[in-house]
Amino acid sequence: MAYLLQHLLEATSFRFPEEAAVECTGQICDYAALADKSRRLARLLVEAGLQRGDRVGLCLPKSFEAIVSIFGVLQAGGVYVPLDYTSPPRRQAWMVRDCRMRAVVTNTSRAALLLGELDRPPFPEIVVLVSEGEAAEPPAEPAFAARMIPWSRLEEADAAGFQAPHQTEDDLAYVLYTSGSTGTPKGVMISHRAALTFVDWAGAEVRLTPRDRVANQAPLQFDLSTFEIFAPVCHGSTIVPVAEELSSFPRDLAAFWESGRISVWYSVPSVLSRLLEQGELEKRDLSWLRTVLFAGEVFPIEHFRRLARLLPKVEFYNLYGPTETNVCTFHRVEDLPPGELSIPIGRACPNADVWAVTESGELAAPGETGELWVTGPLLMKGYWGLPERTRQAFAQVPSPGGWGRIQAYRTGDLVEISPSGEFVFRGRRDSMIKLRGYRIELGEVEAALYQHPDVLEVGVICLSEGRDDAMLAAFAAPRDSAELEDGQLRNWLRERLPSYMIPSLIEIRPELPRTSTGKVDKMRLLKELGASS
Repeated sequence: MAYLLQHLLEATSFRFPEEAAVECTGQICDYAALADKSRRLARLLVEAGLQRGDRVGLCLPKSFEAIVSIFGVLQAGGVYVPLDYTSPPRRQAWMVRDCRMRAVVTNTSRAALLLGELDRPPFPEIVVLVSEGEAAEPPAEPAFAARMIPWSRLEEADAAGFQAPHQTEDDLAYVLYTSGSTGTPKGVMISHRAALTFVDWAGAEVRLTPRDRVANQAPLQFDLSTFEIFAPVCHGSTIVPVAEELSSFPRDLAAFWESGRISVWYSVPSVLSRLLEQGELEKRDLSWLRTVLFAGEVFPIEHFRRLARLLPKVEFYNLYGPTETNVCTFHRVEDLPPGELSIPIGRACPNADVWAVTESGELAAPGETGELWVTGPLLMKGYWGLPERTRQAFAQVPSPGGWGRIQAYRTGDLVEISPSGEFVFRGRRDSMIKLRGYRIELGEVEAALYQHPDVLEVGVICLSEGRDDAMLAAFAAPRDSAELEDGQLRNWLRERLPSYMIPSLIEIRPELPRTSTGKVDKMRLLKELGASS
C-alpha cells in the first residue's frame, strides 16, 4: 500500500509498464520510462547535495519534463514547490529565498532571468537543473555559486543503483504558494499523508482505469493539478498536459478535448463557461468524455444546465476545498430542481469531518449560515515560515460529535445547510476572493500598489464575484501633485504580481471615498463601479 506519493509511480510502473503515462505534443512516455527517468533525476539531485526534506522549485510549463521533475524530487526525498511560470522573475526569486530552496528545475530561457534576481540565495550554492539541452550560463560575476546541470545528464545517471532516502507519510510532499493578505504569498505545506488521502479517494470515486485520458489543465501551482497528476498515476491512466495558451482560446481548447480523446476533465467553472459559449462543443465528437469535475469558484447554474444538456452522458462533480485541505466536500450533480439557485458543494469526503459554526459559536442547523470548519488527515501542516499565521488558522474546538477536543481548520467560507444536509456556498468571511479559480487576497494587490512611490492610497475590489464576467478593479490616489497614470501602475504590477492578479480596471482619482471610521469605502467604490458598468 502506498504511503508516499512516489510509491504510486513505483507500483503502477510494475503493474502497467507499457501503458501510456504521459502524452504531450505528440510524444508518448510509458510508465516504465517515467519511473526510470524520475529515478535518474532523483539520483542527480541527491548527488548534487539534496537531502531529505529539502525544497526544490519547479519553474516549468506543463510538460513531460515537469511530470518527471515532480516524481524525481519526491524520489529524492525532497519537497517540490511549483513556481508560476508566467510570474515575474522577481516574485519567483522571492519564493526561492522564502522557502530556502536547495535547487530549482527550470529551462534555459528562465534560468538566467531567475538567477539574475537571486542576489541573496538561500544557500551558498544553489543547484539549477535546466532542460532544453545545454545549461544556461549564470549571470556575470554572480554573488553566489550556481551549479548548472543540463537535462541531458539524466541519460548518464544510474537509475538501477539509486536508493531512495527513508521517509514517512508525515514528511512534506509539496508547498503551494497562495495569495497572502499581508502583501506577500504564503506557502501551504502538504504532507504525503494529506495528499494521498485526497488522491486515493478521488481516483476511486471517479473510477479511473488505464483506459482513461486525464487532462492536466491546471498550472502546477494550482491545487487542482494534484488530482490531474497523482490520481492518473495511481490507476495507470494517461496524463495529457494542456498547453497554457490553449486556455485563452476556447475553440482550440474544445478541439483539444476532441483530438486528445479526453475522458476526464477538471477545471474551474469559468473555463467550462467559455467552452460552452465559444468552443462550439455541439460540433465536436466528445464521445470519450465521461466525467467533468469543477472547483475553485461558483458555477453559474444556468451555464451548468446548458452544459449538462449538451453533454447528457457525462458525470459532473462539484468539488470544494481550499488549498489548505485540498478537496474536503463533494457533490455529484445528478438532478437540479427548476427553482434551484446554486449547486451545492455537498457533503464531507471520506476521512474528513466538516461542519458549520454560526457567529455565536453554535453548530449551524439546516437553513442556517455558518463558517465551514474542517478536520482530518487531509489538512495542511501549516504555512511555511509563518508559525503565528498557522496558529491563527487552526483552533482547538469541541468535536461536532462530542467526543473531545480536536484541531480544526477555519476555512473562512460561509455556507448554508440545505434541508437535505448538504452544504451550499454563500460567500467569504474576509477579503479573499476567488477569480477564475485563483484565490486572491485583495490586500496583496493593494500592498503591491502601495509600494509605488507616487501612490498615496488605494482600494481594490472585485466586481461580479462568482460570475463569468467577474473582474478586479483598482482605485488609486496620487501623492500631492504627482502625475500618475493607469498604464504606469499596470506596468508596475506586472513586475510584481502574476497575470491573474492584475486588475482589469485601474482608475486614478484625486481622492478615494472614506467610511465614518476613516477607511477607504470599498462598498461605495463597488456601488459606483456597478452603477457605471
